[in-house]
Amino acid sequence: MLQSRALFVLRGMVTSGAVSIGQHVTQPEGLDAIVAGVEGRLSDPAGGASQTALTFRYSGPAQLARWQTLAREGVELTLS
Repeated sequence: MLQSRALFVLRGMVTSGAVSIGQHVTQPEGLDAIVAGVEGRLSDPAGGASQTALTFRYSGPAQLARWQTLAREGVELTLS
C-alpha cells in the first residue's frame, strides 16, 4: 500500500554549482523550502539536456498553494 507524502517536486536544469539535500531556497522570496531529495540526469520530455528533480516537504495546503504560485515554469531558484 502506498501512503501519501507531502512532497512538492520541481524539475529543471542546474545552471551553476551543485544541489544537495538540506540546501535552502533563498529566491524567489516566499518559497521557504529545504531540499529533501535530489534526482539527477532525468530525460527531458522535449528531447533537450538532462534535468534534475528537487523534492521539498510542505506542511499544509496553504504552503503548497504558495509554492505552486511562486514556482511557475521559467522561474530560477537560488539555493544556499
